[in-house]
Amino acid sequence: MRCLIIQNRIGLEGRTRCLAEFVRLLNDLGEEPIIVCLAFHDPDIGRAFGLSGLRYTLSTLLPWAGVPSAHRPEVLVTNLLARRMIERLRPDLVFNSNNTWAFLPVGPRYVHYIHFPFKASLRYMSRFNGGVWKSSASFLKVLVREETPPPDSMFAANSEFVRAGIEEMYSLQAQVIHPPAWDGRLSPGRPDLRRVTTLGSFHPDKDQLEQIEVARRMPDWTFTLLGSPAAPRYARKVQREASRTPNLEVVLNPTKERIEQEFSRSSHFLHSNPHEGFGIAVVEAAAAGCVPVVPDTGGVREIVEAEELRFADVDECVEALRGSTGEAGRRLLIGVQRGMRRFGVANFRSAMARAIGVPSEADHAMQGVSAAT
Repeated sequence: MRCLIIQNRIGLEGRTRCLAEFVRLLNDLGEEPIIVCLAFHDPDIGRAFGLSGLRYTLSTLLPWAGVPSAHRPEVLVTNLLARRMIERLRPDLVFNSNNTWAFLPVGPRYVHYIHFPFKASLRYMSRFNGGVWKSSASFLKVLVREETPPPDSMFAANSEFVRAGIEEMYSLQAQVIHPPAWDGRLSPGRPDLRRVTTLGSFHPDKDQLEQIEVARRMPDWTFTLLGSPAAPRYARKVQREASRTPNLEVVLNPTKERIEQEFSRSSHFLHSNPHEGFGIAVVEAAAAGCVPVVPDTGGVREIVEAEELRFADVDECVEALRGSTGEAGRRLLIGVQRGMRRFGVANFRSAMARAIGVPSEADHAMQGVSAAT
């Protein structure tokens, strides 16, 4: 089975985490996929996620590395250029991680793993609300035709929130396959430490400036903001504001070791993107013992079901953080941790194996039980 994988950028973010785990699944099946992209942070796509020895060919479609990230136009450019490669290589399977099937040709079997629908991003992402970005969104809506996907297409969504969006906007059915966010380990909480960590690419959609405002209202707490500078200008603005906030530190491009260190010594994890499709970092932080505090919108609500840990504005965020210390914080964290199994690596691998039409480890186990009886 020849497999081609499409993703505009490969880096320290959730889509690449899923992609790396999918490559590991293919390797276990004896397959070495070709990954096509415009740019990558590290040619070893598994390093940032603790996955070693992955086998694949990484191919850049254009000399694009120096261009700042512009996700929506980039996925279209990637698909357009990948179209020619698909027609030339004729793979059996294409794993599309670009949130749109625009420009992809008829021919191979497709698995479209949608993290946030393309049309929804133009509607909800804050940058498209005004100025040149609003005009850009209008142009993209005219340019991109997504009504009819390639015939042999299977759709998977990273959350129920995203699945519902796909059905609403495209009248397409999708299967929910949660990302491989949990590695099977759980740590007890430390809700009295008053240390908050955040993790996410520095971009207006992630709203790190709101996190700084929260930190300024809680001078007796310590905040650490971790992430890659996906939008360099915005990252510099966050750094300037952070320099005027004594109880807050910004760490760009943190290593896996630094992320784990911050999770292990923090009491809380704060997430601020109101339109997050899922939120892998929320799962990782909660498993590491951090009480998660998240917006009362988007896919993160499937991870954090307790209303006490959700917020609609800065005031409610401060209230949720202060109200989840002590025994209340321990109880709320245990409630979140009880749901971790849904987001485990084994579940992701089994679901993806079925999506590409091969027996999963769970299927083999059941066959063994049936044979024994």
